Amino acid sequence: MTPPRPTRAFLASQIRWARGRGLPAQEAEDVVFEAYQTASATFDPQRGSFEAYMQAVVRNATAYWWRNQGRAARASSHLRLVPTAADSARLERAAEKQQAVLEALSDDERAIFAAWALQKHLGKGQVSAADVGASIGLEPTAFENAKRRLRARLHALLDRFGWSVRDLIHGDDDVDQTG
Repeated sequence: MTPPRPTRAFLASQIRWARGRGLPAQEAEDVVFEAYQTASATFDPQRGSFEAYMQAVVRNATAYWWRNQGRAARASSHLRLVPTAADSARLERAAEKQQAVLEALSDDERAIFAAWALQKHLGKGQVSAADVGASIGLEPTAFENAKRRLRARLHALLDRFGWSVRDLIHGDDDVDQTG
């Protein structure tokens, strides 16, 4: 049996609904069109009205569209692109700046920095301040105080060199932040 043709108003309301869920206009129209094709092919009149069924298909297709967008975004974020010469030079400058900051620290400060980096890398709760502090001969409270002093010292070094944290990461003062 052929399902009844939906009215233009019904189709427009479905497109508005999909757009209200964040789909771009063209994508919303495509989702509703594909939902109409799916609903027409699988509609069973004994289970309810066509419009109610199509609304469910549009809702599911919209959710599926967003899931695919998330997959695509995750996949593209994991791609490793070959760095350009400019990227390599910038990373080299960043490494040089990081090295300069580390060389400006005393041996004790470098030990605290390394222990702090280990604690941050492993995540909170994975390694306690007591364990990390003990590895460099400090009590937990002394280690926390040393981290505070080191943070202030790092900020002072950055001010002295005229750099920002972004400079240490990207190697430039004028990194393009537009994407």
